[in-house]
Amino acid sequence: MASALKSLSEYNANEIPSGKGLRISIVVSEYNADITFKLLNGCIETLTKHGVKDNHIFISYVPGAFELTYGARIAAKQ
Repeated sequence: MASALKSLSEYNANEIPSGKGLRISIVVSEYNADITFKLLNGCIETLTKHGVKDNHIFISYVPGAFELTYGARIAAKQ
């Protein structure tokens, strides 16, 4: 696996561009919520840490993985 030699949970915060002014949509699967909701929380924490305002983060929930692409298509149109 390509990520076997690199920890994907480590990053240099100084290399991340500012999210100030961005509007972000996140589509989350409700299936396996123990995992997906923790990933969502981590995503929101990271976005706000890098300047994205809470009211500029839009979250859509879909039943499963199959519906993620449809949810993303709908989010992109909004």
